[in-house]
Amino acid sequence: MPHGELRTCQRPMATGECGKSEQMLLEDARNGSLERHDLIDAALIAGGHLEPARRGELAAQVEAWIEELQAEKLPSEEIPRAKIVFTRLHTDLLTGKYDARCSDLAAAVETGDYNCVSATVLYVIALRELGIPAAPYSRVGHVYCRIGTENIDVETTCDRWFELSGSEAERARNRVVQALQASDAASRKLSDAELVAKIYYNRGVACFRREQYSQGLDLTRRSLEFDPHDDVARGNVLAGLNNWSLSLCREKQFEEAAALLDEIETLDPNYSTLDSNRAHLYRLWGKQRQAQ
Repeated sequence: MPHGELRTCQRPMATGECGKSEQMLLEDARNGSLERHDLIDAALIAGGHLEPARRGELAAQVEAWIEELQAEKLPSEEIPRAKIVFTRLHTDLLTGKYDARCSDLAAAVETGDYNCVSATVLYVIALRELGIPAAPYSRVGHVYCRIGTENIDVETTCDRWFELSGSEAERARNRVVQALQASDAASRKLSDAELVAKIYYNRGVACFRREQYSQGLDLTRRSLEFDPHDDVARGNVLAGLNNWSLSLCREKQFEEAAALLDEIETLDPNYSTLDSNRAHLYRLWGKQRQAQ
């Protein structure tokens, strides 16, 4: 599922200077961390913004916003400072609407629309620049932030997260906090490389929904190179192969469909619909041969 909403083959790597940017990012992330890229540049590359000049322009906008914050007299205490940064994030940058599809950092900066991935990336960047510990965390289909030495969880898409108080508002806040705490067993701290993986992942989901299976598989496999521990992404590779095979069956491209099912069997011989889909494929294929 895309991070920020409910869950629902190979594209060549770009060439030239733009493709080099993506290849260098991938090589940097192979050890599970980012050492030669800062988070904002990595997030922009993962969002498909491969031209260095374009990334530099977008990064400068974010850096100028952070410099404005640094010039203000912020509280010395971590959490009060983090609260102000959070409020300013939503009043200065994330001024649009929540959109579960909006993992693209460029879109968040230029339009104000955001989801949990883009909001978390921006919040983590700002807090770290202001000397506040911040780490992204993930649950299935969702990303949030853990901040400060007190390890306070923050839902970055809730613009009033730190303001909720009073009877109903406080109870609503507590329900979200309890849900986060209850899911700690399934929560996972992410490295910056693994956070960037969610951007590739969500781009892959968008392609699958448009039935652009080749691009969707390429992007999802790319996300796994950045985060090999993402079992949901691994499941989406299988689902993408499966759905592409069914689509090819409808188009009577049976050999290509069979090859995709063979690939599923190689990856997971016990995939739930493998046998039934193979039977469906050969039944249609047999009918075509009889007709011919």
